[in-house]
Amino acid sequence: MRSTRSFKKFSSKILLFGEYSIIHNSMGLSIPYEAFEGKFTFSPDKLNVEEATASNQSLQAFATYLRQLMDDNKLLFTCDIDQMEEDILSRDCF
Repeated sequence: MRSTRSFKKFSSKILLFGEYSIIHNSMGLSIPYEAFEGKFTFSPDKLNVEEATASNQSLQAFATYLRQLMDDNKLLFTCDIDQMEEDILSRDCF
């Protein structure tokens, strides 16, 4: 029987202040926000191809959104969207 390794869930956080401090290796203040969470799951045998495909589709939609922001000069940070899309299309995200 093959197994999928799952790790604990991580709740999202709201950063109250310190966003620029953190960029410069200092401290900030955040609080947990349990309405959203994430979980790292690795399936080396690709047992859950449907979930991986859905995840990649969501990542592609996010990359498209970022590209639109960049094209409209509304992206407030630098991002290598070409590399992001290439990684998503390579399907190595499984």
